[in-house]
Amino acid sequence: MPVHSSFLGTQYVTVPISTSIVLPNAVLVLQTPHSDKIFPYFELGAGGAFVSISGSDSANPSESGINHFNSDPDASDFVFAWQLKAGIKAEIFKNTYLFLEYRYLFIDPTSYTFGSTDYPGVHLPTTSWNVNLGRQEYNLFITDLQYKF
Repeated sequence: MPVHSSFLGTQYVTVPISTSIVLPNAVLVLQTPHSDKIFPYFELGAGGAFVSISGSDSANPSESGINHFNSDPDASDFVFAWQLKAGIKAEIFKNTYLFLEYRYLFIDPTSYTFGSTDYPGVHLPTTSWNVNLGRQEYNLFITDLQYKF
């Protein structure tokens, strides 16, 4: 992502993100006249997300070969996350079910501290870099086929 600064010029920041999420869910299955074959359901889950960045890079085209995060390009944060799911499970054949589901996932904003720029004799040293990333929101549509033995 390019970051435009009048003092430094354009910085190109790369933050390879990996996220692990734990969300216990409460499930509500609705009773319908067709409840032996069709099962509408809703789920709400809340928990935490561990968001880590490994090998980040902050480069300026006027300073070729310099990663401004070079003394520590890795950082992580633990934040609140929640999801909402709505779907339908339907028996299409004996012991065979089709799932159609919508899932909304929300992860709170995260903050990271990366290492200073440290290139003795090449670049003036800097203090550590603080990076804040906004919330993450995902809209997912899922289909699944289940067979019970």
